[in-house]
Amino acid sequence: MKSFAEELYNAIIEIIKENKTIIKNEVRDELRNELATKEDILLVEERLGKKIELLNQKIEREIKLVRRDMIIINLVIILAMYAPEIIGKLLIFR
Repeated sequence: MKSFAEELYNAIIEIIKENKTIIKNEVRDELRNELATKEDILLVEERLGKKIELLNQKIEREIKLVRRDMIIINLVIILAMYAPEIIGKLLIFR
């Protein structure tokens, strides 16, 4: 005949075994809800790819504008150096 302590111990072990599966399933389900899926990652990757492409286009436009501005500034500097001579020649022809 088993003692009361042994029966109680076996009952507790049985309850733990039953609850272990339940807890394991609950934890797994909770992790599935909290973690990103492959589809989530692909969506984020697609959105980031579009944003990166837009930023690249903006950067290219800005570079073109800076190049244009640099050309204009260089022309103004060059013309400023020769402006007195050019104005003098224009006034002589009048």
